[in-house]
Amino acid sequence: MPDDELVRKHHPLHFVGQFNSSSKFKFSRQLVKGKIVFCMTQGHVNRLSLGAVLKRNGAVAMIISHGIIDPNGIVSEPHVIPTISVGIKAAKQIEDYIISSYKQTPKAKISSQGTIPMHARPAPIVASFSSRALPPILDESTGNAATPFEIGAGHLLPIKAMVPGSKPHCSNDGVWELNYPAIAVEAERVWHRDRPVVITRKLKTVNVGSAEYEAKIVGPKGYYKVEVKSKRVKFSGMSEVVSFRVFIEKDNGVLQERKKLNLWFGAVVWREIGGKHEVKCPIVIFSKEYTGGWGD
Repeated sequence: MPDDELVRKHHPLHFVGQFNSSSKFKFSRQLVKGKIVFCMTQGHVNRLSLGAVLKRNGAVAMIISHGIIDPNGIVSEPHVIPTISVGIKAAKQIEDYIISSYKQTPKAKISSQGTIPMHARPAPIVASFSSRALPPILDESTGNAATPFEIGAGHLLPIKAMVPGSKPHCSNDGVWELNYPAIAVEAERVWHRDRPVVITRKLKTVNVGSAEYEAKIVGPKGYYKVEVKSKRVKFSGMSEVVSFRVFIEKDNGVLQERKKLNLWFGAVVWREIGGKHEVKCPIVIFSKEYTGGWGD
């Protein structure tokens, strides 16, 4: 479903209940297909797997509450389905709305409100998993060292962030307007295709002057071939937007000789030519084998 249709239209809202670490993600396709699905979790629940199972069964989006792990709904994590995290209070309101609408179909739509502006009240809250000191960063939901799934686009350097127009923003091809959207691709889509999987993203400059950026792919060599087109982008002024595409395909020579890689982390890094700024868009390639089948 195109992102603009998800934002523009109301869709049926379905509550599938609460999940914990021992829950099995089994859903009736008839109940979730074409719907925004509301889920509540407690404890160490693989939310990426949960969203993947819903996507496979035809859900269009997910609203999720992490309970006491994230009472304010601020945990930031990658998903393979459009997802909104809500706190305990909002989750109760959504649950009450669904229950009170049993005689008619409850509906919802998802839209982005963009980046929180400076001097907003109340001020943004630091996420519970964020490091207050030096690495390693811990994943608050597991207590283990965080992987790129939890870290996302990287660390914020406050001094550099104070420089106006210091670098462009990267966003999804559509209306989501996120600063650092991850590219998440199922490995099976790559393995079983004879042509690349193509992902489109956009860069938007916030600089008043001209600048040129060059792309570089970082990540483990072999297993997958990842390429960017166009490899260079040039901005001439404020709010200019340019698109780029990421092509992901299997490395036939490597995959035939080794076991398929179930989890691959990398990134597209845009570095300013002749300057010091850079923007990173993380890439994650993951398989069903890594997550134990995701409901198969």
